[in-house]
Amino acid sequence: MKQLIRPATLALLATLAGAALGTAPAIAQNIKIVPVERGFETHSDIVLMPTSENGTLTVNQCAACNPIRLTVNARTRYYAGGQQVTLAELKALLSPGKVTLMTVFAHLKDPVVLRVVANVRPPARPKAR
Repeated sequence: MKQLIRPATLALLATLAGAALGTAPAIAQNIKIVPVERGFETHSDIVLMPTSENGTLTVNQCAACNPIRLTVNARTRYYAGGQQVTLAELKALLSPGKVTLMTVFAHLKDPVVLRVVANVRPPARPKAR
């Protein structure tokens, strides 16, 4: 019985995929993609983190590039390994001398940081009981 279900399931999936592909060009013609943010791929050695929640983050995309000053505020979010952390927690995880890959996302039209994502292990959180 299982062998009969698998081919039938595959046939159904193939039919649905074909139908979706057939309508995709018509749908795509009516979609306008509007960028709202920009990302700076960088690393911890060339980022100057803010000293407070309302401050300035300076980012470089390379050691020889001109620095870009961006504003952080209470709405800026910080992430370590996919987990949201505080500014203080992220700064503590960025070890001097150890290069950590980072991406800084800012508004496209103004220099306000939306989020900072660091490729670092997040801090241990106490388990809920």
